[in-house]
Amino acid sequence: MNDIPGKYTKIVERYKENGRVPVIIDLSNIAYRSSFVFTPDKFVTSQGVYNGHLFGICQNIKTLLKLNYEVYLCRDLRSTFRQYLVESYKSNREHADGSVSIHDILNKTINPLISTLKNVHTISSTGYEADDVMFSLSKICDRNETPCYILSTDKDLCQALSEYTTIAHKFIAAGPQEIVTPSSEYYEKNFGDTPPKFLPLYRAFKGDASDNLEAPIKRFPKDLIQEFIEECKINFPDGNINLAEMILKHNITKKSHEKWLNELKDKNSFTKLFNNFKVMRLIEIPVYEEDEALVDNAFNIITEKYELWSFRKFVREYNRGV
Repeated sequence: MNDIPGKYTKIVERYKENGRVPVIIDLSNIAYRSSFVFTPDKFVTSQGVYNGHLFGICQNIKTLLKLNYEVYLCRDLRSTFRQYLVESYKSNREHADGSVSIHDILNKTINPLISTLKNVHTISSTGYEADDVMFSLSKICDRNETPCYILSTDKDLCQALSEYTTIAHKFIAAGPQEIVTPSSEYYEKNFGDTPPKFLPLYRAFKGDASDNLEAPIKRFPKDLIQEFIEECKINFPDGNINLAEMILKHNITKKSHEKWLNELKDKNSFTKLFNNFKVMRLIEIPVYEEDEALVDNAFNIITEKYELWSFRKFVREYNRGV
């Protein structure tokens, strides 16, 4: 690690120096998504070793570098505090190949290889998920008026959207695709007019099946959620919401809401809402850029075991040309 906690500015400095817009990526999420596109029935080595998840990462990196972006790969070092709040958090996730952890594979293959590649950087923070690292990088960009993209389909990351931070669901040779902003059709369809800073509250009521988080109360009325959000805009404009105060001080506007409000005051329902809110809310943390020391065996691992010869060739040709 080579950066002082809370003082990471290289993402801004590089943009000022070379004009390459940062693209911030969740490394393990790309690997996980790739495993469903580049499936084991088609992506295996001559020795029967699955390599589709690594192939997907390599393809994304190649595309972004060819488009002249600066790439920031955020490593997922697991969230200890989220699993403390909800023991079952993400317990429904399967390993990409059914037996081997994506994290273990990335540590042994892609991470060492990235250290040899120019304009690609690995960022992490011990005890935090990649989402928090990505959110923190985006806020550094915001404060320094630096444009950036987040490459992700994770709805939680919509909290990071701002004047300077845009989400793209994918990148192809023509550039970013399926772009998400607070005024985009995708955002309005999923969150209405809820501002990004209040999305953790909105989503806490809804739950998230992909993360194994249940809604605290099923079929909770949307209009009551919106009432809470409107009140929070006035009472908690910075997004630091006191949930107990929010619920206890709420004045119902519809007789039908009384039942739902009373149910929300139940200890079990409130605890679920509180935990969902804490789990889903992304936080700013000190981030670190991992040392870019050359790893001697990186090419051997990526080629001899996983047979990704084309990426090895790309790295060498790219480094010579930059």
